Amino acid sequence: MNIYIRAVKQRFNIILNLILPIFIKDILAKRYWTKFEEIYLPKSAPNIYNLAIGKIKNINSILEFGCNNGVNLEYFMKRNKKLSTVGIDINPIAKELEKKFRQYKGYVSDENILEKFDVNQFSLSFTSSVLDHIPDEKNVKNILMNLSHISKFVILNEPFLDGVVGDVSDKYRYQVKSGLVDRRKSFAKYSYFWNYDKYLEELSLNYEKIHNPLYSFSMGPYYYLYIINTKNFKNSR
Repeated sequence: MNIYIRAVKQRFNIILNLILPIFIKDILAKRYWTKFEEIYLPKSAPNIYNLAIGKIKNINSILEFGCNNGVNLEYFMKRNKKLSTVGIDINPIAKELEKKFRQYKGYVSDENILEKFDVNQFSLSFTSSVLDHIPDEKNVKNILMNLSHISKFVILNEPFLDGVVGDVSDKYRYQVKSGLVDRRKSFAKYSYFWNYDKYLEELSLNYEKIHNPLYSFSMGPYYYLYIINTKNFKNSR
C-alpha cells in the first residue's frame, strides 16, 4: 500500500475511533469477530494448559470465553479425555467442535451468557486475546467479575502495557508510548489495552502474572498470563 494512502487511512481510522460512541464500537467489533476464524494453533494453548495442570488441582470442567473454533479447548481435550468443556463465542463456528467431542458444548453468544452459570460451576475459566478487543472498559470489568464468580480459577492471556489504557487501534507504537521497540509497527484494528492489575486488585483477587509474548506485531510482545485464584472472591451478582 502506498505510504501516503496508508497514513491518510490511519488518520481517518483514528479520528473515527475518537468520535464513535462506545456502543457503536462494540457493535462493529462484534460484527468483525463474528466472521473471524482462528486458523492456526496459538502459542497460548500449550502455555495455558501446562500452567493449569501445574498449578491447579482436580481440573474437570473448563470454560473458554471467546473460543472461536475451539482450537484451545481441543488441545486440552486431546490430553485429558475426562474434561467437560464449554466454549462461548459470538462466531457460530463455536458449535463445530461438538461434532468431534461429546464432552464439549458450544454457545453462540456474547458476555451476557456468563450470568447464567452457577457459582464455581467450572474448575477453570480462561480467555485468550479476547478482552483486548472489547471497546468498553466497564464491560471488561464485568466479564472479569462474572468469570471469577463462576470459576474456582481464572486464567487470562491478555496484553498489558504499563501506563496505557484504552483504544490503540491503528496507531503506531510511538504514538502510544515512547521507548517501545519497533516504534513504527502499528496496532491492529479493535485493539485495546486494559489495566487488569488494577481491576483484579479492586475485586480483591489474588493473582500471579507471567510475561507471555506471542508474536512481534500489534500487541503480541505485551501479552501476560494472569493466574487468578477466586477462593476469596466476595462479589455477588
